[in-house]
Amino acid sequence: MGTSRLILLLLLLFGFSITTSADALEQDNDINVRLPTALTPNHYKLKLQPFINGNFSVLGYVELEFEVREPTDSIMLHMLDTDIVNKTVKVFQKNNQRSQQILSQTYDGFRQFFIVKLKHRMVVGKMYIISMDFNTTLNKRRKGFYRSSYINENGVKRWVASTQFQSTDARRSFPCMDEPGLKATFDIYIARQKNMTALSNMPLAVSKPIDDSEWVWDHFEKSVPMSTYLVSYAVFDYKPITIPTADGRTKVKVWTRDAVGNKAIYGGELSYKCLKFFQSFFDVKYPLPKLDIIAPPEMSPNAMENWGLVTVRESGLLIDEASSANHYQWVSYLMAHELAHQWFGNAVTLKWWTDLWLNEGFATYMADYSLSKVSPELGTMEHFVVNRAQASMALDALSSSHPISVVVNNPVEINEIFDSISYNKGGSIIRMMKHFLTQETFREGLKNYFTEHMFKSAEQDDLWRHLDTAARKLTPHRLPDGHTVKEIMDTWTLQMGFPVLNVKRSYLPSHLYANISQQLFSFNKNSTRTSMKLWWIPITEIHKGQTFQYEPKLTWLGKQQGKMDNTPQDDRWLIINVLQTGYYRVNYDERNWELICLQLHENHKAIDVTNRAQIIDDALNLARADLLPYGSALKVTSYLKFEHHYVPWKAAVNGFTYVMDMLMHTPHYGPLKEYLLSVVQPVYEHLGLEDRSDDSLHTKELRGMIFKLACSLDHKGCVSAAKEMYAQWIADPEGYKVPSNLGQSVFCTVMGLSDRNGWEKAWQQYIITTDATQRKAMRHGFGCIKETWILQRYLSMAFDQKSGVKQQDASLIFGAVARSSVGEMVAWNYLRNNWDHIVE
Repeated sequence: MGTSRLILLLLLLFGFSITTSADALEQDNDINVRLPTALTPNHYKLKLQPFINGNFSVLGYVELEFEVREPTDSIMLHMLDTDIVNKTVKVFQKNNQRSQQILSQTYDGFRQFFIVKLKHRMVVGKMYIISMDFNTTLNKRRKGFYRSSYINENGVKRWVASTQFQSTDARRSFPCMDEPGLKATFDIYIARQKNMTALSNMPLAVSKPIDDSEWVWDHFEKSVPMSTYLVSYAVFDYKPITIPTADGRTKVKVWTRDAVGNKAIYGGELSYKCLKFFQSFFDVKYPLPKLDIIAPPEMSPNAMENWGLVTVRESGLLIDEASSANHYQWVSYLMAHELAHQWFGNAVTLKWWTDLWLNEGFATYMADYSLSKVSPELGTMEHFVVNRAQASMALDALSSSHPISVVVNNPVEINEIFDSISYNKGGSIIRMMKHFLTQETFREGLKNYFTEHMFKSAEQDDLWRHLDTAARKLTPHRLPDGHTVKEIMDTWTLQMGFPVLNVKRSYLPSHLYANISQQLFSFNKNSTRTSMKLWWIPITEIHKGQTFQYEPKLTWLGKQQGKMDNTPQDDRWLIINVLQTGYYRVNYDERNWELICLQLHENHKAIDVTNRAQIIDDALNLARADLLPYGSALKVTSYLKFEHHYVPWKAAVNGFTYVMDMLMHTPHYGPLKEYLLSVVQPVYEHLGLEDRSDDSLHTKELRGMIFKLACSLDHKGCVSAAKEMYAQWIADPEGYKVPSNLGQSVFCTVMGLSDRNGWEKAWQQYIITTDATQRKAMRHGFGCIKETWILQRYLSMAFDQKSGVKQQDASLIFGAVARSSVGEMVAWNYLRNNWDHIVE
């Protein structure tokens, strides 16, 4: 099993299945687990008393006001891991308080339904209320209302209670109608001890002592209409950092444990910048009076966009002067992503999880776009090409991919689509759409979409309708004649995969044209031969002598074949897909590839950096799919010895890594290694090992990536430098810090040369260090050791709660082991032999 295939498998398993309950894994897809449409929620009153410093029990009370839309004598609520207090369930009509006689109360564990059967049918059009007391527990599984802990500066364990409800875990905290389209308002009451703080989506309205005890009830303001998965509350002993806001209308605070508070300032300030940007871009005000950001000790996802109470892992929030360039990018993206959700997902929510990609795709694209405006030094739109579009294409070309709009019926299937296709492909086709519509049309359509659906639910066709209306008004010439936005976008959302555009030029002076055709791009040759799929492809072009433009001339291909007239003269290259705004690959005739290679060697900067990355990524992946000889693809990359920009090198390293994995144990690896060292060496020497004060983030990222590649190729200078830096650190771990941009490679290189003693000595340092950047680098490095029994022990420690490894880091450790040629089978065997324990 190749490393890249194993990594994909692990991502699928750890990204999705592990977050579901064990009993849910056995659900039958044929059984409908959707709530009936007879009732719709209107308002919840929720009271919770978590005994966070006691036995972790939670006492709860809920009132749900709902409207009867269809005749029924049954009330069905979602519920999981919850006990209803005997004889406390009551149902009555809101206006006359008339109690409804209850015939039975049952629980359908398979569908996670609590079912109340009434003696008489309820009246259509009337409002009713169901109320009950219930008990549940602050669990350790990082879902629902859960607990996690940290050790404070005095060495005392402190507990934090927080929530993670997306996608279907609000039902673990309180009985509710737990579907995204069923929005309601919420009155939330949290009981806490006086030395603790409670937060929820809305600001605190009033606090009232509970008799003469050490407890108080915090009552929060009534919420705007929102989905259950966005409800959130937390209880902790953190202190806030208040972020200055220019308008004073929205209060922004960041909450962390005391020891790291100052490291959260960057994330908080950036969040406010993004908040202001989105208000301006969408022309829709952030509707809540506050935004709290909290970093629980542990979380399942990296972050969660709870409305007004964003939760994020410490590793996704904290920044200091020692943080790597990659970490700056990660924290910035993560915070911008969650802020984008305050509009896409929160203000307007998907009707059902089939359209999850709308939430995640828009948040992915708008996060990078907003950062390009508020923090242009990050270069996020250049990163987008390699980190989002190309990363998605690598998975979307596999037969295991799926359409981004996909029917899902139960919690298991829902969790499975929180993947790169929903996030990165979704974001990529939104970027493509924005470019073919133009920004003016895009913004106009979004503004009208938000106006109509604010505080409501929508589906993708609602968005297409508003964008189509805006296009007809502002830029009708940008759409193919007689076709709509929906017709175009359905080809990208309702079918799996993406196309490759084949371009065959005529170079005769009297016949300057190109024949173009489209076909499915796939690493599976059988899929390519049998596919009849067609896409509406927006084609943009540029040739030698022209200037790269943000919105170049646009033509369309909606059938299998077409023709481009007026192509350039025979000595000028032609590049299709300007700035790689389109989600497709391009393959040229041999002469055009040669002209592009010639330009890259003569003056690579004549081609925009994003198109340089596109050319490299297309060439290497076309070769992988047997659509271009590998010799031609590697010839494209030979100019890289002159390339000093991160983005083309990132595309190259992704492609090189696959080839290295495939040839690692063959006679061809030696010549490949020699070639790669020949293009790496000049860049390695140019960059050096030390960051300079005038280095851009791109340069720092490139230095780290080139160092990693050089060491993996056994570059003598790189390996020697890694050993020297590690020796200085292990001799004086408090006084010497391994350069953050080189850290992962240093630890991986040295661990790959270490034995048991070296590994255990480093592990002892891992246990006591508090530096998040260094801990992350070490977790990665520990997976690089060559001793298989140590790798097996490392995996066991990842799932041992007494080992000092956080549960949230287990999948990261698994990935670190699986990425090495030695560790891939170790990881696979461990997964097979310990599946039940891993799920538990």
